[in-house]
Amino acid sequence: MKRILFVTVIIFLVSCQKETKSVGFISRSRDPYIGDIELAKHIVSGYPSMITQFFNSGDTVNLWVLWSSSADSHLVTTRWYGPDSTFQDSSSVKIPPGSNIITVFSRRIYQRGEWFISLFVDQTDFRAGLVFYVDTLP
Repeated sequence: MKRILFVTVIIFLVSCQKETKSVGFISRSRDPYIGDIELAKHIVSGYPSMITQFFNSGDTVNLWVLWSSSADSHLVTTRWYGPDSTFQDSSSVKIPPGSNIITVFSRRIYQRGEWFISLFVDQTDFRAGLVFYVDTLP
C-alpha cells in the first residue's frame, strides 16, 4: 500500500511541474498556444539546428516558435535586450489561425554578455522570456 501511495505522489509531483524551460519562462495557458520554443544557431528546412543558449560574437541567434494552435490571427512580437538590460531590437509578424504555425525571429549578435528575449502576443500579452549568452557562461 505504501508503494502505491509513493508512486502516486511521484506521478502527481511530476505532473505539477512548472511549464518552463531551462532558458526562460513560457506561458502555454492562452490562445495562441506555444507548442515548442527554441534558440538555435541555424534554421534548416524550417526547423532549428544546433539548439543552444550559448553563442559566439557574430553568430545569428534564431528564436524558433511552434504555435500548436491559434483560433484567430495574432500579432507576435519579440523584444531583444542586451547585457546592460537596454532595449536593442524588436520585430513582429502576424500569424494566421490554424495549427502548427512556425515563426522565426533572427538577429546577428556581437555584444558579449547575457541577453534576454521577450515574446508578446498582440503587443501586451507576455508569452515567453528566454535568456542566452554571447561569449560568456552563466
